[in-house]
Amino acid sequence: MLRILAVLRIIFLFLLLVTIIPLIFEIFPSTQYLSHIIIQWISEPIKNVGKAILNYLPHLFNIVIIVIITRYVLKVLRFFALEIECGILKIHGFHPEWAHTTYVLIRMILWVLYVPSFTRVG
Repeated sequence: MLRILAVLRIIFLFLLLVTIIPLIFEIFPSTQYLSHIIIQWISEPIKNVGKAILNYLPHLFNIVIIVIITRYVLKVLRFFALEIECGILKIHGFHPEWAHTTYVLIRMILWVLYVPSFTRVG
């Protein structure tokens, strides 16, 4: 908790410094141009970050859909694995002892296919 407060304090002091310096430079006519330059240095990265976030929103929707579909597929697979393991669902030639191991392997394969889909979206 103390580390979080220390980080928040540093961020607050940095924001305070960034806002006070241009205001001080704006007071004096000979340094007004410096105030405009400093404000531009601060505002341009903020605008670029805002544009990047807005441009990424459609991809975020795709990621949310992929996460939801993968979670439900895993829930269905887990249900079938538990049913097979308990002996309620019987598949000819498939031993109940294999159910959990098969579920874990399929889950790992889905994760391998699921994670690279995030890198392809961007």
